[in-house]
Amino acid sequence: MTRSRRRKQIAGFLAALAIGVGILVPATAASAAVTPTPGALFTHGGYDYAPSVIEENGVRKIWWCGEAATDGYMSDAIFYREQNIATGSLSEIKQVLTPRPNTPTWDKSYICDPSVVKGSFQNPDNGQTYTYALYYTATDRGPGSSYLGTHLDGTNNRIGVAWSNDGVTWTKYSQNPVIYPRVSPTDAYGAGQAATYNAGGSSVQVVYHDNSTAGTSLWKRTSTNGRTFSSESLLSLSGLAPSGQLTYGSNFDVAYQPSESMWYGVFPLPRRDPDRETYRMVIARMPAASFPSGTWQKLGYIDSNATGAYLNHSPGIARTGLGQVSTASTGLTTLFSSGDNNPSSWDLRTARWTATPGTAALKRYYNKPQVRHQVTTGPATGGGVYEQTLGYLPQAPTGAAVPLYGCVFSGGDFFLSLNANCEGSSPLGINGYIYPSAPTGLATAPIYRCYTGQDHFVSRQANCEGVKVEATLGYLLVNP
Repeated sequence: MTRSRRRKQIAGFLAALAIGVGILVPATAASAAVTPTPGALFTHGGYDYAPSVIEENGVRKIWWCGEAATDGYMSDAIFYREQNIATGSLSEIKQVLTPRPNTPTWDKSYICDPSVVKGSFQNPDNGQTYTYALYYTATDRGPGSSYLGTHLDGTNNRIGVAWSNDGVTWTKYSQNPVIYPRVSPTDAYGAGQAATYNAGGSSVQVVYHDNSTAGTSLWKRTSTNGRTFSSESLLSLSGLAPSGQLTYGSNFDVAYQPSESMWYGVFPLPRRDPDRETYRMVIARMPAASFPSGTWQKLGYIDSNATGAYLNHSPGIARTGLGQVSTASTGLTTLFSSGDNNPSSWDLRTARWTATPGTAALKRYYNKPQVRHQVTTGPATGGGVYEQTLGYLPQAPTGAAVPLYGCVFSGGDFFLSLNANCEGSSPLGINGYIYPSAPTGLATAPIYRCYTGQDHFVSRQANCEGVKVEATLGYLLVNP
C-alpha cells in the first residue's frame, strides 16, 4: 500500500482497543447529516480503498486500489466493478491495471489511487481517441527493485495516465509519468492520489498530493489535452481542521459542481496516534471564485459514530463522467474505506451527506456481560442491547448549542464529553449538538453523565439512577 508505507507501525492502546472493544469503535460526526449505508458495499480479499466513482444511466462504476499477487509479490493494483444503483446488484470484479515488479518500468510497483474521468482523449502513440482517462499513482521503488538501495520502499511516486473506451481495457501513455513531484527524484512519498475534473473535451484539471517539499500539500494543475500540464498552484486547506490542528493533505477527493460554481471535497482530519489512517473525514465546499486559495466551509463529517468503523479513510466522491457532482446542492454521496488497523479489514462503504441535517436520536445501550454502557447517535458497536432513547440532538450547529463528543477510555469505557480532547482519552467524534441551558420555545430535557465506578452512562434522572453524578451535559430535544 503505497500510502501506508510511511505510516507508523501498529502499536499501543488504540490498536488493542479496536480489537478489545468489539472490532469497531463508535464515534460521531459533527453533523450526522451524513448517513452511511449499513456494512460494506462488498467484500474482497485483501484491502480495498481509494475508490474513483462515476454514476450515470443508473449504473455506479467503481475503480479502486486493492491487493493483488503479481510476479511473485503482493502489491497494489487497480480493480473495477459496476453496481446497479436501483437494485444494488454487482458485476464481477475485474483487475484492470497491474504492476509488474520484475519489469524495468517507472510504474513497476504499487499501481494505485485511480481517478477516472470521461472526455475525448487522443493518444499520440497510436492516433486513437478514447472515452476514459485514468490517472494513477505508481513508483519503481518496490518489490523486486534490485536497485532500491538505500531508498525507502514506496517512495518517489509519480502520476501516469492510461486511456480506455470501456473502462476495463487500458492503454498506458508511452511518455508517462505526466506529473512528477516538485522535487524529483525524492525519498518522500512523492506525487499521487489524483482527483480529476473535465471542463470539456480533454481540458482536465487535476488536484493531487505532493509531499516532496516541506510539509504535506495538495496542488492543482490544468491540461488542455490530458497529457501535458501547467505549473502547479497550491490548494488551500484553510477552514478544515480544528483550531491548532493540521489537515493531512492526502487521502482526499475533490469534485466540481458547475451549476453552483462550487468545489466540494472530502478530507481526512488528524489521526489518533498510533493509527495508520484517520477515523474521521470532513465534507466541505469552496466557491469556484476563490478556488484554490480560499477557505473551505465545513458541511459534515464521516466518522466512527456514523459508520461504526474504527477507521474511515480514502474517500471517492460519486460524480458524473466529467467529474461533476450532479446533486451537490441537496446531497453528496461518497465511497470510502473502513475497517481497523489491519489493512485486510479495509472494505468499501458508502455515505451520503444531505443539506438538511435534522436531528438524531441519542440512544443508550448496555452490554451486561461486560458491564458496559454505550450512548451514541450512531450504531452500537460495543455489543450492547438497546435500553432507551434519551432524546434528540441537532446534527448541525444551531443557536447556542455546542458539540457533544463521543469518547472512550482505555479498557473500552465509553462516555460523552463537552471537551473536544475527550479529557485526555480517545476521541470518537461528535454525536450532535446540545444546549448548555434550556432554550425558549423548545421542549428540552437535561441529561447527566453518570459513573458506577467502572462504567459511564447517561441518564435523564438528576440522581443518575442512584450512582455518582459526574456532570450535567446540557439539554437535548425531547422530540425529533
